[in-house]
Amino acid sequence: MRWKSDNKELGDGYIKILTLEPDSVISEELNFSNTPSTSGFTLKENGDSTLVRWNLEFEVGSNPILRILGKFIDSMVRDDFENGLKNIKSRTEQISIPAP
Repeated sequence: MRWKSDNKELGDGYIKILTLEPDSVISEELNFSNTPSTSGFTLKENGDSTLVRWNLEFEVGSNPILRILGKFIDSMVRDDFENGLKNIKSRTEQISIPAP
């Protein structure tokens, strides 16, 4: 999926699914304003619930601006990740799954 945005925080970009393993892994290639990254979800059974881990990785190389950005990226995306995970939790808890 590709997008164009007038929102300077989002910019133009695309997302492409790289790996899709049901009930365990989703990985995707992201590109925001020509800054490629890899993101994904890892799912692991945890008793009667599922542990979901969401990650984001990108190369900073020798680009000084990206190297500085890399130091602060966790604090920059933390709220988005936490809100996204809460949204996933809320939506999945509303799904009724019949017992086997």
